[in-house]
Amino acid sequence: MRLSFFLFFKMAILSLRRHPIRSGLALLGIVIGIASIVVTMALGEGAKQRLENEILAMGKDWIYVFPGNFLNRGEVQSDHQKEKPLCYEDYLAIQQLAPNIHACTPFMETREVVKYHTYQVVAGIQGINADFLRLEKRQIVKGMPFTNYHEQRAINVAILGSDVAKELFKQENPIGKTILMAKVPFQVIGVFSPAEKEMNQMQNPNLDVIVPFSTLWKKIVPVEQNAVERIIIHPHSGENSTQLVSSVRRLLRFRHQIEEQKPDDFTIWDLQAMMQAAYKSSQVFNQFLLVAASISLVVGGIGVMNIMLVAMTERRREIGIKMALGATPQSILFQFVVEAILLCSAGGLVGILSGLIATCIVGYVTTFDWAIRLPPLMIAFATTFVIGVFFGFYPAYKASKLHPVEALHVT
Repeated sequence: MRLSFFLFFKMAILSLRRHPIRSGLALLGIVIGIASIVVTMALGEGAKQRLENEILAMGKDWIYVFPGNFLNRGEVQSDHQKEKPLCYEDYLAIQQLAPNIHACTPFMETREVVKYHTYQVVAGIQGINADFLRLEKRQIVKGMPFTNYHEQRAINVAILGSDVAKELFKQENPIGKTILMAKVPFQVIGVFSPAEKEMNQMQNPNLDVIVPFSTLWKKIVPVEQNAVERIIIHPHSGENSTQLVSSVRRLLRFRHQIEEQKPDDFTIWDLQAMMQAAYKSSQVFNQFLLVAASISLVVGGIGVMNIMLVAMTERRREIGIKMALGATPQSILFQFVVEAILLCSAGGLVGILSGLIATCIVGYVTTFDWAIRLPPLMIAFATTFVIGVFFGFYPAYKASKLHPVEALHVT
């Protein structure tokens, strides 16, 4: 059986080599179809990874609460003046949902000129609490983080971004030095490791200065009604955030005395839910592109069928001689199917190589992200076998049904 298959394989190669131009034209449709699928899958995987990285940069499981209703901002609201800002007491109330929350912090940010002797730099001053500082992805390469002690007593301590430390202190060790922010002295107790700027960040994170929220709130940015810019919540790892979001929404609606039929006067961003929705949208879009790319593969398969039908007509005498010498219809069928599979497989290999080259070119000349994964390539190559069997079976079946006398008859 192994020898028989080898002979069929060898005969298929010899048959295809006798007509290289015709075989090449039959390959073209398969090559274009497979290459389109490879490019589509690579770009789709790249977009998925970029989306995941962007959301992870904000915090995959984090929940952001903002004042004001972004979704209803374009609508006319007669009671707009009754909207309440987020306040520090809202943060304290949310913090009471302790069993469901890993960390929670009020957040406030301002921009100030930071000075050290004759050096100065404009930096973003961010206030968070000590518990949430533990979740910061950047490591503190020098010094130490501030603690609840600093937060509770509003002590003037600061942790510098890497660029701020470089601009102010050059080669000098900043730990223990005193800087001025809004004419208020702060002691530097730490320096963050460098961080890459992400697309969703409006400014370079290395130009940030982190201070205790209470210090920023009381000594640099005094506000009315205890208002805060946002509240950031981090649920326990692996926990579904949907229930927590519902609890926060009910709590804030109760505290803000919002009637049942009225919309929220705040906005909650659940990044976990946003990631899931974005994944579903990207999958639908990628499937659409995949269907569009598969059309050319179907056209290529039809071209293979047409070429095999022409080959069957031209090789009637050869088929008749083989049948006269004892070849069975099954062997004739198998020979033509093997030729179709070989033709499509060769087109698949060339298509995969062309798709990889095209993906690299597209990634080089554009800003599109791309990623190559082995399973999609294996699926694309396996598809060529299916195309070969499906579109090669009919010509092979017709060849196997020829009568030896009719096949040997010369017209």
